[in-house]
Amino acid sequence: MLAELPLIIVIHSFFTLSVNYLLGVSKFIITTNSFVRSTSVINISSIQSAAVAAIFLLLLVAVALLIIKRIKTQAQIKSLRKVNEELSSTNSHLESILASRSAEIREISKKAIESERLKSAFISNMSHEVRTPLNGIMGFSRLLYDDSLSPKVRKSFLDIIERRSQSLLRLLNDILNISAFEAGKLEIKPTACNVNLLLNDLYSYFTSDSYEFRHPHVQVKVTKALPNSRAITLTDGNRLEQVLTNLVENAFKYTPNGSVEFGYKLNEQTLLFFVSDTGIGIHQKDSKKVFERFSKISTPLDNTISSGAGLGLYIAKMLVELLNGEIWFESQPDKGSTFFFSIPYIPQKVSSIKHISRSMVATNILNLNEKVILVVEDDLISFQLIENLLEPTGAKIIHVKNGEDALEIALITPQIDLVLMDMQLPFLSGYELTPLIKKERPSLPIVAQTAHAMEDDRRKCLSVGCDDYIPKPIDPDDFMLIIGKHLLNETTVNS
Repeated sequence: MLAELPLIIVIHSFFTLSVNYLLGVSKFIITTNSFVRSTSVINISSIQSAAVAAIFLLLLVAVALLIIKRIKTQAQIKSLRKVNEELSSTNSHLESILASRSAEIREISKKAIESERLKSAFISNMSHEVRTPLNGIMGFSRLLYDDSLSPKVRKSFLDIIERRSQSLLRLLNDILNISAFEAGKLEIKPTACNVNLLLNDLYSYFTSDSYEFRHPHVQVKVTKALPNSRAITLTDGNRLEQVLTNLVENAFKYTPNGSVEFGYKLNEQTLLFFVSDTGIGIHQKDSKKVFERFSKISTPLDNTISSGAGLGLYIAKMLVELLNGEIWFESQPDKGSTFFFSIPYIPQKVSSIKHISRSMVATNILNLNEKVILVVEDDLISFQLIENLLEPTGAKIIHVKNGEDALEIALITPQIDLVLMDMQLPFLSGYELTPLIKKERPSLPIVAQTAHAMEDDRRKCLSVGCDDYIPKPIDPDDFMLIIGKHLLNETTVNS
């Protein structure tokens, strides 16, 4: 538009000159009009000049109009080009968004398919892993009704039922751990942990005759790099024990002969744990799926798949990462494997640590003479189990079935040393009852025992004042470990 401005100015000048010329001619004609009438002489030359000027003016106006039209047309063309460019840009942007959304949809679809595959695999694995131990539990429970069974055979049946029950409980705990981890709710609770005592405990467990995967031709070794005074570090001892248990059990499954060794070394500010075996090893083709869920490796001897749900190594990796460590392995087919994992070494100066090992409670009886335990439990079968577990210890048991009675007895009986609290009670729940007892007797240990076994349930029990937590079904060894932990100062162990 600015480029056409000088031309418009010229047209305007010509137009002004032409109009002024016509006005001058018109004035001349008007002033000479009387003379023309009187003499009847017409100034032909002036009229012709006026006519030419008029025609010139008309032509000039027409040209001006054409130029103006052309200018408007060019402006419209420029505007259309700009609009077209904007539309092209918008179209490109929309195409980019569409391509991105299409990629997202493909990725979501891929994940949905993978999720469906994992779901199917999970259901298939769980169906097998649940039915297998249940088959042993139900079958051998029915056989126990035969009165003609010898004590030796009856004991062997009971051992099978016990092992299958533990297998089913481990599977349930594994599922809960994975669920909590993937929901971001699996917590690490660092405390002072003596790793030497932990390894001693595991050694006793894996060398006992009751261990299910124990092979008579497999030697078990344990290595400790530090004296007890320096073996105390800040970590979650329960999670560390779970990692080592999963790795050692995995080693036993694939080692029919030779040895299984586990232990640790100090590497600057890191504790480097290892679990080594002389088993079948891991082939290169299987190495990528070792830490995957439901991953199992067939043995080359009979091409059978190992027992278990294939969750142990996945959970081990998951827990090591939560402990701010790393896990990896080295393996040679037919020669064995070594799994390594590291955790930070944060030494703790602790004069003494309350510790009762599994081996102690499994092979000995806690002496709880003169101890008084209040059991708050409305389910008769659950109470009978606790009563039978505590009977050999010599502890005195007070049993109540509801919250109101429990509150009254806890406040009027100062001799009570510990409370076993069911959290789901009639009238007054354990969640309401615990703070009321703690308000009057803050130093009295209260241990929650409940069938609500998720991590959130544990956190909820601790948040209302419970000192510890036992999920149902109650594991006898875990039960005695917790009882001993809270009554350890004045507790002895009878061999």
